[in-house]
Amino acid sequence: DPFVGRLTFMKVLSGVLTPNANPYNPDRRNSERLGHLFIQRGKEQIETPQLTAGDIGVAAKLAETMTGDTLLGGDAQGERVPGLPFPEATFRSALHPKTKADVDKLSSALQRLVEQDPTIVVARDANTSETVMSTIGDAQANIAAARLEKNYGVEVDVTEYLKNPLSRTDFERFLTLLPNPAADLVRKDKRFKALELNEADYTTPETVIAVLLEHPELMQRPIIIRGERAVLARPGEMVEELLD
Repeated sequence: DPFVGRLTFMKVLSGVLTPNANPYNPDRRNSERLGHLFIQRGKEQIETPQLTAGDIGVAAKLAETMTGDTLLGGDAQGERVPGLPFPEATFRSALHPKTKADVDKLSSALQRLVEQDPTIVVARDANTSETVMSTIGDAQANIAAARLEKNYGVEVDVTEYLKNPLSRTDFERFLTLLPNPAADLVRKDKRFKALELNEADYTTPETVIAVLLEHPELMQRPIIIRGERAVLARPGEMVEELLD
């Protein structure tokens, strides 16, 4: 919340929870300091003097408690409740920040996004220097990208992540299917210049394949394969099918 700060929703399973209590979090092995307690009604937080068994309430600015954690009374007596089971994130997307400002803000924005939605997993691919986001499906990936822009001002292009590097055979096949010149596959950006490559040297299929095998991060745009037809995807367009 832009005014109250980080909000934690919780359900009281037994006893009474009051403001300024110091419940113990066995998952983090630390105590939390509660401030005001609220009942959420739409976008409005209504302050309450206590939460009793069965109530669902809100606490602001908890330092360490995450989704699925258990909070015990001040004497740390009680049984830890098993965490919520979440489905495995199997759909991988590569996130490409649109501007330098987006690059600088992406890491912190993703950290906050993962705190809010534990089904999202973020990692860094050391080979391609891509930020890889794992979600339950493409819809969740697109929603996450929209939230990055709306809540944190970070714009990214989302493309399907290729876990295994493309082979020479893959590139040769793509070039036979694509109507574009081979040179269109190579991204001539600052990464290209940093490698001190000469643009005029990478125009033929042989030279293009050679540079992309060595530097896959220079791939200009995703390739969409539909049967025996191939097109270069527009920026941000999801790859529907890569190989037959």
